[in-house]
Amino acid sequence: MQSGIVSIPLVDAPTMRVGYIIRRDRKPSEILKRYITRLRQIIKENPSDCTYIEDDKQLTED
Repeated sequence: MQSGIVSIPLVDAPTMRVGYIIRRDRKPSEILKRYITRLRQIIKENPSDCTYIEDDKQLTED
């Protein structure tokens, strides 16, 4: 099954910002929590290549 979506490596992209947006009245989904956990893991494994800015108040609020 072909979807027409192709993955292309980013050879000339020295900087990439990755994040998420969530409404204040919504709780983060399990998929979002796994996404953030994985991003943090990648950053921890590549400290010279990655910068992490902590701002996850929404994730810790109940």
